[in-house]
Amino acid sequence: MFGWTRSFAVGSAIPVRVENNMVKAIGLGAILTGTVALVVGSQGSSAGALAVHEMAVGPYKVFWSWPLFIAGTGLSWGIMWLQR
Repeated sequence: MFGWTRSFAVGSAIPVRVENNMVKAIGLGAILTGTVALVVGSQGSSAGALAVHEMAVGPYKVFWSWPLFIAGTGLSWGIMWLQR
């Protein structure tokens, strides 16, 4: 089912395909979150259950939502999993 190619000194092995798909899904989840949070947050809304909040990163203000990030990452990973 998985290609077991990477092993560590502890003796465990991590399936490379799952690891690569999760890294890709995290990136896509961050892009989705940033886009939706920017649109919702710039209008002054917190979007209810999405809990969009404003953060200060240096001189910039950034809108972010952890529930949206987790849902977007899960959705992206699920779509990649279905395409295998």
